[in-house]
Amino acid sequence: MKKIGFLVEGMKCGACKGKIEKSLLSNENISQVEIDLDEKSVILECADDTSTIEVKTSIEELGFSIPKSLRV
Repeated sequence: MKKIGFLVEGMKCGACKGKIEKSLLSNENISQVEIDLDEKSVILECADDTSTIEVKTSIEELGFSIPKSLRV
């Protein structure tokens, strides 16, 4: 398992948080999602072979933007 994280712009409320969590947890390779609205961060635990680009694309398809990845 590995952890990856992103800064996510456009998250403003619990509905945004729920939307991202639901989308990410539908991926069988992702086991845990932590979202901090104040920090605008998404940190997830996933299988080692999970593509960072795939996760990033999943979030962007929901209408959010990712200016950068985070070190976790």
